[in-house]
Amino acid sequence: MVFLKNIEAKGFKSFAEKTRIEFNKGLTAVVGPNGSGKSNIIDAIRFVLGETSARSIRGSKMEDVIFNGTVKRSAENSATVTLSLDNSDGVLPVNEDTVKVTRILYRSGESEYYLNGGRVRLKEITELFMDQGIGKSAYNIISQGEVDDILSAKPEDRRAVIEEAAGVVKYKHRKRESERKLEDTKQNLDRVHDIISELESRNTQLEMESKVAEEYLALMEEMKSSDIEVSVYDIETFLEEENTLNTKYKSSERLLEERKNHVSLLDVEIENLRDSREAVAQKERNHNEKIVELTRDLEIVNGKMALFEERKTSRGQLSMDLQMEKEKVESRVCEEKGLLSEKTNFVETLLFEEKSLKTEIQSIRKNIERLTSQDDVSIEDLKDRYYALMVEKTNLENKEAQQNESKNRMDASENDKRERKEALYLELKELNKNIEILLEKEVTSSRALNEARDKYRELKSEYNEKNSEYDRLSESYQKAESLIKQESSRLDVLINMQENFQGYYPGVRTVLKNKNKLNGIVGAVGELIDVEEKYVTALDTALGAGSQNIVVKTDQDAKHAIQFLKRERHGFATFLPLSTIVERHLPHDVLDTLRKTTVNHKILSKIVNVDKKLMRLVNHLINTTIVVDTLDEGVKLANEISYRARIVTLEGDTITPGGAMSGGSKTRQNSVLKMKQDVVDGKERLVSYKKSTKDLSSKLEEIKETIADLIVELKRQEARGVETSEENEEINRELERLRYSYSLKNETYESLVSELDSLDSSSDFEDYAILIKEKELEITELSNEIALLSDKTLNQEERLLREKEELHLKRRDLSKLETTINYEKERLISIESTIDEFESEINSLNERIKMTENENIELDISALIEDKERLSKGLNELSQVTESLATELTELSESYKESIVLRQSHLADIENLQIELREIHGKREKISTHLSQKIDYLSEMYALTFERAKALYNNFEDIEEKRQRISLNKRSIEELGNVNLGAIDEYKRVHERYIYLKEQEDDLLEARRTLLSVIDEMDKEVTERFKETFNSVSKQFTEVFKEMFGGGHAELRLLDDDDYLNSGLEIIAQPPGKKLTQMSLMSGGERALTAISLLFSVLKVKGSPFIILDEVEAALDESNVIRYADYLRGLSRDTQFIVITHRKGTMEKSDRLFGVTMQERGISELISVDLKNYLEPNEGEINNESV
Repeated sequence: MVFLKNIEAKGFKSFAEKTRIEFNKGLTAVVGPNGSGKSNIIDAIRFVLGETSARSIRGSKMEDVIFNGTVKRSAENSATVTLSLDNSDGVLPVNEDTVKVTRILYRSGESEYYLNGGRVRLKEITELFMDQGIGKSAYNIISQGEVDDILSAKPEDRRAVIEEAAGVVKYKHRKRESERKLEDTKQNLDRVHDIISELESRNTQLEMESKVAEEYLALMEEMKSSDIEVSVYDIETFLEEENTLNTKYKSSERLLEERKNHVSLLDVEIENLRDSREAVAQKERNHNEKIVELTRDLEIVNGKMALFEERKTSRGQLSMDLQMEKEKVESRVCEEKGLLSEKTNFVETLLFEEKSLKTEIQSIRKNIERLTSQDDVSIEDLKDRYYALMVEKTNLENKEAQQNESKNRMDASENDKRERKEALYLELKELNKNIEILLEKEVTSSRALNEARDKYRELKSEYNEKNSEYDRLSESYQKAESLIKQESSRLDVLINMQENFQGYYPGVRTVLKNKNKLNGIVGAVGELIDVEEKYVTALDTALGAGSQNIVVKTDQDAKHAIQFLKRERHGFATFLPLSTIVERHLPHDVLDTLRKTTVNHKILSKIVNVDKKLMRLVNHLINTTIVVDTLDEGVKLANEISYRARIVTLEGDTITPGGAMSGGSKTRQNSVLKMKQDVVDGKERLVSYKKSTKDLSSKLEEIKETIADLIVELKRQEARGVETSEENEEINRELERLRYSYSLKNETYESLVSELDSLDSSSDFEDYAILIKEKELEITELSNEIALLSDKTLNQEERLLREKEELHLKRRDLSKLETTINYEKERLISIESTIDEFESEINSLNERIKMTENENIELDISALIEDKERLSKGLNELSQVTESLATELTELSESYKESIVLRQSHLADIENLQIELREIHGKREKISTHLSQKIDYLSEMYALTFERAKALYNNFEDIEEKRQRISLNKRSIEELGNVNLGAIDEYKRVHERYIYLKEQEDDLLEARRTLLSVIDEMDKEVTERFKETFNSVSKQFTEVFKEMFGGGHAELRLLDDDDYLNSGLEIIAQPPGKKLTQMSLMSGGERALTAISLLFSVLKVKGSPFIILDEVEAALDESNVIRYADYLRGLSRDTQFIVITHRKGTMEKSDRLFGVTMQERGISELISVDLKNYLEPNEGEINNESV
């Protein structure tokens, strides 16, 4: 079996130098005075086994375990501990007889672990000792105070002892790992499921589009041969017509040239006449323009004169208005200055209050520092003096009694004896009276103590309830936060899809992404039309692929966009020009029927939300579509209107004109409208989740404040309970003293009665009564000092608490005051700025008043009269010159007209020839356009030149039949609607990914089933092991308890007999001669012995390689210590025990003693004693060995 061989420590706590401690099998005791470093040995073992809690090894932080130096020694930079275990039986899964575990801690906080010299992780150390009864969480190391922790722990925590003994810790660890993997698998499964859901809709849509594209390609291939042959035939025909028209054009062009030569001479003459006429006309125009300018200037002068007359009349009124405005602004300035003065005084008052508050806060801080810095006189030292004086007083009373006996024997006077007897009787009577008074006080004090404890329990219960509520709300808050993150993530994906036009056909997506590069693009139909959520499916069904049609302003915009798609080779798209689309309307008789029908219905175009400019588009697309609630209502309405309009239901079922019906179960499509509605719904949900989170946050803050108040009240009640308990203990001590004094005096009284006639008198006696009185006086003074010190300590604590609360309130008031001061200072700046603005406005008004007063209107009117006379004279002179030019222009015009008439007779033939040439040219252009279109068509559609096409396709028979076949194919292609040619490859890619993800989903589901199965198996194994071990430990506990207590009864119970996995553990104990009671009501010794019994019971069921006990028997009396040591001795035959003890009984039963001393301050040294060798015959000396 594994056992602890030795431990080496260097730089660990008080072990500055390398120290090696060898351990043997059996029972080893470690002894030594307090503070010598005994418990540091246990701390070292805990440390090397992986303890990460500084409190568990009696430190505030892990670096505290490193030797910090003394006056004579420097500090170490690291602490190293090595633990050696004997593994010759191969219990530990290491292929060596000795297992060495080493841990090194550096001052940086970093730890290193080694296993037989190899670097390992803490996890590997933990797993090595798991379920071996060794480790930081096992029961093989029990320090001071941990014995009682076993009993005072929660029932759910007590089961850890049984779990360790049952060897299920590793199963629980594996279960936690499996549950973590299960949660990871669930999250992965959710993610895969979400992706599959998205892909399912895309897969279905792409499958349909792929089939349409394949059909489209088949029709295109079938149409290709006939289309090329027809195009080649048309090109040949156009070329022949073009040659004929070219010959005719050249002939007409020669005749036209001859007519033009006859007209050339007339053109020169007419040109000369035109130039002369134009020159005269230009002069006339120039003079007319000057006349117009002078007339306009004259009108301006007249207008200014009228304006100055009017200003002359209104100038006085303007000056009065400006003056009144100035007075108003000056009044506002006075008001603002008054407000500025008030605010300035208010701010000065606030600053004075701020200074006073800071002074009060400084004073409170000094009080807190003074109260905190006061040295507490040790009450325990005073109590020790009190007990010492009581012993001295008792000794004096014993001596007095002995002296009185002697004196009584020598006292021959019977009267004296009787007087002393009477005096003692009175004293006994007084003592008895005092005892009764104290008994009444003891009852009152006990009642007050019980009330304080009941109040504390009530507050503790309320505190636990509030904590539970806080945990529940915190969990809800975390869930709400998680929902916000999930919804935000989903919303971001949807918005990103919208912004990148996901779900659109490639051609549509290309146009929308390049919207800024193209002219007139309004948007896709699905983007532009909105509807209530309940009608989204109906609108989506009604629009179909039309939701991806692109709305443009004009047909030219559509043409340019189509050319862009051809040029970029990015697919096809359908365009709806607002300038050309035609509105559709239901027939009047259908509308009359709809008004009369009882079927609940709506015309789809009437319930959508769209820009008024786009109503023509809406009427074109859905003005003839009717929405009903159900398919039954749709069939009924279709019959009433004789199937003359399209009907859709809210679920997407369709009845087309003519009677065709479509519907059924439809996989959710990620259409443009659905995506847009999902974004709207997602934003609403996100707002709702955020509101819920805000409400929960407010509730959490309220509960947090309530919990804080309860903590304060709990501390107060706890202090009150401590005060009452100390008062009760003081009464009991005084009561014990009086009873002891009564007993002594009663013995003396009885002795006097029996020896009254037999004693001789003697005068040489010491007066013990005075000494006793002095001791009693000292005891009384010391008792009062203890009481005063207790009250003072309590008063100081209460005062310190009040001072801290006062400091908190003053700080809060100071913060509010500083906020008010800052606000008022900003208001002062604002008022000053307003005053500056008003003063600037007053200055502006003063300038305007001054300007108004300085205007000289009379002078301006005189100048205008002079201008008017000058302009009138110039106007008359220009009118005379213009009349002379008009006469000359008339003569030139007559000559020009005669030449024009003569020229027109020569141009008649030219006009006719030009008309003929234009007609020929138009025909040529038309044929040339057709030729270019046909050649471009061959090049763009089939990548063929005319010559190549003519060489490959020259069968020109049945041309008209081929044309008809092409028309039929084109009509079939048009019926297919928008074709997404990229859907074929996209469908293959998406389908492959869909299949892959389905396989991933199956693998994850299988992994989930496997993990659940593993967890179930582990639960069964843990249940069986725990049940078996619990029954064994419970049975042993009953027996061990009887042996340790010498009788009584004890047992272990599960709180829930049906839940071996989680049920808490209850300990029932009944010491001999006592009633069955709760553990909390047992004495300290009984509790310790009960916990030790439980520990021994576990060890009998499942032993541990070694057990380390640190003063666990400290609370036991000597008889129980001996019983404990005997039992421990018996167990040490199979288990290695290392105990730290001060008790003689435990030392006597040990096989070996280690003495820990501190010869040098701060440095522990060890001395070992092998008691087996010491107890052997002929061994006269103890073997001292430095370890």
